[in-house]
Amino acid sequence: MSGNKWTVGSGQWKVTRRVPGAACPPVSTLGESRQDQQARADKPPLARVVAWPLSILPLLLLAACLAGCGRGEPVGRVFGTVKFQGQPVTEGIILFRNPAKAVYMTAALQADGSYEVAWRGEKGLPLGTYEAMVNPPLVDAPMGPALEPPKLKPYPNIPEKYRSFTTSGLKLEVKEGENPFDVDMKP
Repeated sequence: MSGNKWTVGSGQWKVTRRVPGAACPPVSTLGESRQDQQARADKPPLARVVAWPLSILPLLLLAACLAGCGRGEPVGRVFGTVKFQGQPVTEGIILFRNPAKAVYMTAALQADGSYEVAWRGEKGLPLGTYEAMVNPPLVDAPMGPALEPPKLKPYPNIPEKYRSFTTSGLKLEVKEGENPFDVDMKP
C-alpha cells in the first residue's frame, strides 16, 4: 500500500491511496463502496485546505493592529443647522463625503433643523475637506412584495440643487475643535 503524509501546524494526517493491483484496499468505512473509498483517498484532507488560510490569519491580525483601525485619528466636532429661506428644515439628512479618506457620513436633522455628526463613536469627522448635500429623509418601506411603491412625500424646502454633492456647492474644512456648519438654502 502506498501512502502520502501531509503535516499542517502541529498535527499530522496520513492519507493512504489504493494502488491498483495491491493485495488489500485501504481500511473501509462501514457501508462505503470501493469507488467511494478511492474518491475519498484521492482528495486532500480538509485540514490541508483549511490550514493555509488559518496560517496567514496571525499575519493579517498583526497587519491590522499595525495599521490601526482609525482609532486615535483626530476629529473635529461638526454640527449646525439646516434652513430653507431662514426657516428650519425639520426633516431630512445632511451628508458629508471625503473621497480621499473614504469617509461618507450622514446626520439626521432634528425638529429645530439642527444636526451633529458622529463618526466611529466620536462626535465629529476626521480632519480634512468635505463636500456636503442635504436630502429628504430615507423612505422606510416595508420589506417584501407590495401592491404599489411607497408614496414619496414632496420636500419643497429641500431644493434639487442641494440634493447632490456636485451641484450643492457646500464645502467644509474640518479642523480640530469646533466646526459649526450652518446651511441656509435658497430656491
